[in-house]
Amino acid sequence: MKSWLISRTLEEALGQLFMVGIAGPHFTADAEFLLKKIKAGGFILFKRNYQDPYQLSELCRRLQTEALAVQGLPC
Repeated sequence: MKSWLISRTLEEALGQLFMVGIAGPHFTADAEFLLKKIKAGGFILFKRNYQDPYQLSELCRRLQTEALAVQGLPC
């Protein structure tokens, strides 16, 4: 953990403290913004993010994949 923190900017380290939500059931430009600019550490999902189990698993997969690509960490 300490080596990870040392290798990050202050913006990246602070962004990891934020858990954010998205408006709908799909990965959108808003979610991408939260990952790339805010460096959000996690996403909280609500009923508005759920349509069916398959859609939810795809949303979670996409959020994790994008977070790993952008931040090097899962969200």
